[in-house]
Formats: sequence, C-alpha cells, structure tokens
Amino acid sequence: MKLLSIDYGAKRIGLAVGEIENHIVVPYGLIENKGRDFVFREINSICAEERIDKIIIGMPSHGEIRSKQAELTKDFAQFLKSRIEDVEVLVFDESFTSKIADQDMRYKDLMKDKKKGWRDMLAAAEILRGYMDKNL
Repeated sequence: MKLLSIDYGAKRIGLAVGEIENHIVVPYGLIENKGRDFVFREINSICAEERIDKIIIGMPSHGEIRSKQAELTKDFAQFLKSRIEDVEVLVFDESFTSKIADQDMRYKDLMKDKKKGWRDMLAAAEILRGYMDKNL
C-alpha cells in the first residue's frame, strides 16, 4: 500500500510518499499553492502516477485553540475528501514536524535558498513516519 502525506501551507505544500510493506518514507516534492483546484489537479495526478492508496494530511494541533492554519488545513482536507476518488483521505496530528524538519535540515546542512522547500517536504515525511509508527 502506498501513502502520500501532505504538509499543507498557504504558499507551499510539502509532499512525501511511503510504502507500508517496507516502512519506507521519502520526501516527494512541492506544490505551489495556487488555489484549491490547481492543488487538487496536482495531487490527483500524483495519486494516479504513484498509485496512491491513502492520503495523510498533517493537521496542526494547539489543544483547544484552533489556529488559522488548522482551519485552512481542515477546509482543504474536506475539499480533497469530496473531490478525490478511490483514495482514502485522513488527517493526522503534525505536532512538532516542522521543528524536526528544521533539525534535520541543520544536520544535513542544506543550502539556505533551498531550505523553505526542503522544510515542507521533510515535514511531510515526518507526518507520514508518525502516522506509520502510530497506526501500522
């Protein structure tokens, strides 16, 4: 079974793919957030190309306080659920994934001009690792 994880942002959307059987997770790419329809077409194309079975969307959690980003992510998840066919769409707590991605980038000493995109992809990879560790 192949999974696609999404780190949803207002400007960029980080992606990672994983295989349950081998417990492998790799950063996949970025989508510039040019609107929901554009993002949907990109994700739908990736799902077909990579034969994705399930999408995991990272949900920011702040206890009882819902941040603006959490609301945007929730709305996007509902939109994707209503539009995408034959692929299950779930949300998963993404607490600390960006901080872990930041530490990973420092360790890998990524170039400064590439850090923004890498941060989003690495956060998506952490979301998927967390989901797999907790649910599989």
